Amino acid sequence: MIVDEVRQIIEAKADALIRRTADDLAALLHPDFVYVNAGGTAFDKAGYIDTYCISGKVVFAEQQISDLNVNLLPVLPWRPSL
Repeated sequence: MIVDEVRQIIEAKADALIRRTADDLAALLHPDFVYVNAGGTAFDKAGYIDTYCISGKVVFAEQQISDLNVNLLPVLPWRPSL
């Protein structure tokens, strides 16, 4: 089921962040990954891995995932198929 697959990936990402294993995190993120934090700062894949995994600026003790719901959207002509 798709929700289980998404949960596994999110949990693997959380685990990589908690353990601060940059190689594991890099393997999970798309090359074009972009993250914008609550303060509006944007990070590309390398910047995200450095800030949230390598540098020690942010250290996660745990991450919890709850109430995960996944909705598949229709494939549109301009959107790549899944």
